[in-house]
Amino acid sequence: MIKRKIKNIANLNLETFRKNDFPETIKYLDTGNLTKNKIEDFKVINTLKDKVPSRAQRKVRNDTILYSTVRPNQEHYGFVEEWKENVVVSTGFTTIDVFDKSIYPKYLYYLLTQKHITDYLHLIGTNSVSSYPSISPNDLANLKFQFPKLTDQKKIADTLSSLNNKIELNNQINSDLEAMAKLVYDYWFVQFDFPIPARDAKAMGKPELEGKPYKASGGKMVFNEALKREIPEGWGDGILSDIADITMGQSPSGRSYNINEEGTVFYQGSTDFGWRFPTIR
Repeated sequence: MIKRKIKNIANLNLETFRKNDFPETIKYLDTGNLTKNKIEDFKVINTLKDKVPSRAQRKVRNDTILYSTVRPNQEHYGFVEEWKENVVVSTGFTTIDVFDKSIYPKYLYYLLTQKHITDYLHLIGTNSVSSYPSISPNDLANLKFQFPKLTDQKKIADTLSSLNNKIELNNQINSDLEAMAKLVYDYWFVQFDFPIPARDAKAMGKPELEGKPYKASGGKMVFNEALKREIPEGWGDGILSDIADITMGQSPSGRSYNINEEGTVFYQGSTDFGWRFPTIR
């Protein structure tokens, strides 16, 4: 293992565009549009017609690490996988380009983006003289890390990349499924174009309508005074307590929690339910 400071293995803010050097069209990336290596959007600017933001200056290349110097805990950082000539990034980023051949750039990226590092940099930022937490390129340059041999760096970074790609794919699948569920809910219970059941199609004297959208196929609608809108015939309005028992509870005292002994599994909704899965006590 070797221990090196970033300033001894990489160039910080290596290249910037001069005022008259911009290509005709640029894709500008501001700090707020990059979070945890995910780009939300580029701002496309015609430099011959539109005003170029004063912060649009930094050049990037393949394997450039982007690290926002403002509020590090917001995790506005990323890694350039595929360089494109017309990309310009904000001076709110520090660009880090590794020149030491014994250092794998993506391994350094993963070192820099560990939570305890972003927390440490944010702490430095909160003690800065600016009106908001910010760090300087020197704060990054003076960070020191241990590096294993290059082959091990590559194995570690590539494994982490594969895991991140899998996580991103799963998140996208979840987003797509949630969007589909919302679409179906809206289609069935807001527009009332749910599939007509066989018994209803038969009752309508039109068995061929089975599975067809209710309202669009001429399903009978009636005006509901309580809801002030038309709803399908046979539907009604009500409140949740008409169909469910609603009870309130009380949290047990903290001294009663013991995860190692038998008892009653306890969930405290306001604090124990995170994304998807709860924490139990």
